Amino acid sequence: MENVSSLVEASVSFNNLSFDYRWLELLKGLNGVKSFSAEDKSLLYMKTPIFSRSSWPIFPNLKRLELKGFRDSGLIPQFLESCPKLKHLCIEKVEGRLCKRENLLESSWIEPRFVPACMVTNLTTIELSKFIGRICDVQFLEYMLRNAEVLESLKIAWENLCLEEAMFCEWLLAVPRASRHCEIHFLGSGSPK
Repeated sequence: MENVSSLVEASVSFNNLSFDYRWLELLKGLNGVKSFSAEDKSLLYMKTPIFSRSSWPIFPNLKRLELKGFRDSGLIPQFLESCPKLKHLCIEKVEGRLCKRENLLESSWIEPRFVPACMVTNLTTIELSKFIGRICDVQFLEYMLRNAEVLESLKIAWENLCLEEAMFCEWLLAVPRASRHCEIHFLGSGSPK
């Protein structure tokens, strides 16, 4: 990769992503950006590996992160731990991916060993779209609400909102929040008021 040290914003899209050294080299080359968007467009589900902390790059300037289409949440803790200035986190879940039905009940959320610096000082907004309420999503949301000390806004756009999701909304509103100023917004046809 050529010198891209002056790059401020980067957007990458993959059709058949293989999480290996090439993925890490790409990330290392983009570690100076302020805004980063990554989209996995592959049709088959591939579990995201967890890279060692020593091999994962630090993003000292990253303030906005968008992850689209990644089936599991394995990358989220790694990005949170490596982006001390992160303010905005946007996650768009997959749709139409070929995976087994039981995968909806599996959890891929791995809680960080310590609360990432961005959650204590900078992370103010989280947006989730195409949300379906998988176990890993629930664990992620609970962790974020309990630990994001300056979070101002959590927006959840449901894939389809039904009675089960309405009960989830009520539960989520009752989860203790580290930030007294955090507002939770549900978007969808049957969102609670």
